[in-house]
Amino acid sequence: MFAEPLGSSWSGLSNMNDANPFRAPQAKLGRPGSPTGSGDIDIGAAFSEAWTITMDNYALLLGSSLLCVVLAVLSGVTIVGFFFLVPTFIWGYYTLLLRTPEGTARIEDLFSGFQDYSRRTFPLLGVILVNGAVNTAVQAFADMAPEMLGELGGNLLGLIVSLAMFYVSIRWTFTFWLNIDQGTGVMESFSESWKLSKGKDLKLFFFLCACVLINIVGVLALLIGLLVTMPLTIVASVIIYRQAIGR
Repeated sequence: MFAEPLGSSWSGLSNMNDANPFRAPQAKLGRPGSPTGSGDIDIGAAFSEAWTITMDNYALLLGSSLLCVVLAVLSGVTIVGFFFLVPTFIWGYYTLLLRTPEGTARIEDLFSGFQDYSRRTFPLLGVILVNGAVNTAVQAFADMAPEMLGELGGNLLGLIVSLAMFYVSIRWTFTFWLNIDQGTGVMESFSESWKLSKGKDLKLFFFLCACVLINIVGVLALLIGLLVTMPLTIVASVIIYRQAIGR
């Protein structure tokens, strides 16, 4: 059920220039509809499966991650690129990740967002902007609270607001995945993520803590460890999403 061996991944990566990067992807993602699933989350099983998938597809995962970062940085140099290219590459990267557990991911998936561009890029751009606006507003309020209520009261209120936003961000864990995988609209992505994470918030918190600890280990390993821990935790996030929707 997993992707091709490591050698095949290197071959696919090295031959990416021979393929048409704008060719429509063959594998299908989820279809629009009600994405809310009843699947339970098993953190241990997620990391176990993620380890196998990461090792089997390491070259593809590392190469696509680096390429996506380069493309996003170069695109983000201009305002136009930041708003109209970066979301497209993010869409393609998430698509590649979603297909990796099924063994259908290809390096050219990074460019799949250019197929049906407006339907894929603009909703994701909306999700990014809404998420950024909410976080910015909350942070601004937390920063201004001490000036409005005094240092003690303001800091306490700011802490409460920040903790509340942290909880909300956990409930919004699946927002991007749903938008890209299920084709949900901007606000629907947030509301469906809230529904999907119901009863799973504590496990999602522990999963987040596990990802942070694993990547700290990668940092302590002279940063080289991040070349393993980052792909591992990213793939584990995909598995957690798949578990949540019962796939």
